[in-house]
Amino acid sequence: MTPQVGFVGLGIMGKPMAHNLHRAGFSVMVWNRSRQPMDELPAEGLHSAESPPALCIRQTRAHPRSTDDPQRYLR
Repeated sequence: MTPQVGFVGLGIMGKPMAHNLHRAGFSVMVWNRSRQPMDELPAEGLHSAESPPALCIRQTRAHPRSTDDPQRYLR
């Protein structure tokens, strides 16, 4: 069985980390606050989730990445 990892946040650190996990043989599902980074991923072999809870339900591990971006406090 392929290890499954959920990744929340595709910023400066998150996107390369998700790609490295995928290259290492993990099945990676991601979610990001903005849609654009997730739209690029199917061509690269990664999958996107509709929401953070949907991501967590389907994965054996979840790794959130966050920033000090003031936008995150508005949610």
